[in-house]
Amino acid sequence: MKSPKKQIANPVVMLQAKSLVAILLLMAILFFPGQLLASGFIIYNQDAKADGMATAVTSSIDNPSAIFYNPALLPDQPGFGVSINDTMVMPSRTFKDAATGTTADLKPTTHHVPSLFAKYTRDRFSVGIGVYSPFGLSADWGRNWIGRYSATFSQLKATFVTPTVAYKFNDRISVGFGVSYVDSSVELQSAIPLTPFPDGEAKLSGDGSGVGANAGIRMKLPQDYTLSFTARSPVKIKYDGTANFYTPTLFKALMPQLRDTDASTTITLPWQMTAGLAKNIGALTLETDVIYMGWSTIDQYTARFSDGRSPVTYLKDWHDAFSFAIGANYRWSKSFETQLGYMYDMSPVPRRTLTPDLPDADKHILTGGIGYMKGPFKANLAYQATFFQKVSSVNNTVGAPAGTYDQFIHMILFTLSYTR
Repeated sequence: MKSPKKQIANPVVMLQAKSLVAILLLMAILFFPGQLLASGFIIYNQDAKADGMATAVTSSIDNPSAIFYNPALLPDQPGFGVSINDTMVMPSRTFKDAATGTTADLKPTTHHVPSLFAKYTRDRFSVGIGVYSPFGLSADWGRNWIGRYSATFSQLKATFVTPTVAYKFNDRISVGFGVSYVDSSVELQSAIPLTPFPDGEAKLSGDGSGVGANAGIRMKLPQDYTLSFTARSPVKIKYDGTANFYTPTLFKALMPQLRDTDASTTITLPWQMTAGLAKNIGALTLETDVIYMGWSTIDQYTARFSDGRSPVTYLKDWHDAFSFAIGANYRWSKSFETQLGYMYDMSPVPRRTLTPDLPDADKHILTGGIGYMKGPFKANLAYQATFFQKVSSVNNTVGAPAGTYDQFIHMILFTLSYTR
């Protein structure tokens, strides 16, 4: 192959260099599943009652989803219990190009994110298991929008299986602990610039798994206060994937970087700490929670390829972030209760690394819900409205389209529980 200096005047080689930059960016995006979700990595909405209180339930959740929110609360729930939940996520996102004013809309869709929790408590000891999907969304911008060289379609799936144990030392203190096996997959599709020819297409996919842990402690205080703390460990996941490029044969012959290959990388998902203080006032329960996410684990990552090409290191530079939530539950009778909540969720994503897969921004979240109980059965329904602040990617340094994102998310949750 000729040296770069001798090839500068060759338009085919200039096209090759342009394509290489885009493809390496795509390779890096493939191995960063957190980009696919608003609010960072985690869908914290695994139960309708919890969501109705803006997930401010670390000290007060009273159903089997405590396996997710705080396992130390399980011993407060005697006997057997099981709950199933469906979280329906309906995102709306518009991008306005800074140079032309052209707008593009995310294709409308409804994502179903299910969860299942089961527990059994005898005396002071509880065991349980949770199967839930804190990741499970996709984003489809279509093949012709201005940011098609960053992403046209992206999808992340993950399943957590979490066996859990908990123990109540006395009426004031209980603890809980869980271990999660995480199975994850990710897919990204993007256009490849082949000017003056029609765009090519890249389809990238990867699978990985990892192990994490979570723990909680619940302390009952005087005057019907309850204070709780929970922690989640980071989860290290190695993704092994393939990159398939759909271009004319001529381009594959001229550009080795357009040939199909295997690739891999390792990502460490962030740790989390939560503190929650609840107060019972007769039939009213109030709680406020503070959540601190260790997003700084997402600093940079490296994609490695099986065909001998040089590894690619991609800078993210995310920072740790707080969320603040307050929720209320009022029990009108033995059969009927209602919830209200508010959360302020801070984004961990700097604008200089903002991409269309996750154009995250600070959010105001409003929630409400209702619950009805009949014998051993209970049904809860909740609604969440997520208002994003507008965010600009004009000063991004990672090759993403420059413009402004305007976003909103509707979310509906339905949970059915059985206890005896």
